Amino acid sequence: MPHSIIVHAMSSRKSDGSPAYSASGTTYRGRVNQVSRHVRDNNGNVVMASQEVWIASTSALSVNSRYRLPAGTGGSTTPPVLAVHNYSDEDGVFHHKAYFGA
Repeated sequence: MPHSIIVHAMSSRKSDGSPAYSASGTTYRGRVNQVSRHVRDNNGNVVMASQEVWIASTSALSVNSRYRLPAGTGGSTTPPVLAVHNYSDEDGVFHHKAYFGA
């Protein structure tokens, strides 16, 4: 996996309801692909994803986190998260596939 993906977990909500994220992020290995794919977002709506990112991690990742993608991979470095799918085997989660909007 050729890219480094930095994930900042949501730590709380501000008084206006907007998310606050942890100052320190965790870096994971990943692969960023440009796609045009319909996905179902966290609210159940069908939306168009422009980036698909495979992330090698056994940690719990969520749509509530902020993801920083590497520059030069075609799009924003902090695109909106549409969905995060977890892939597991008999030993537990080993990869995630995250979809991002434009």
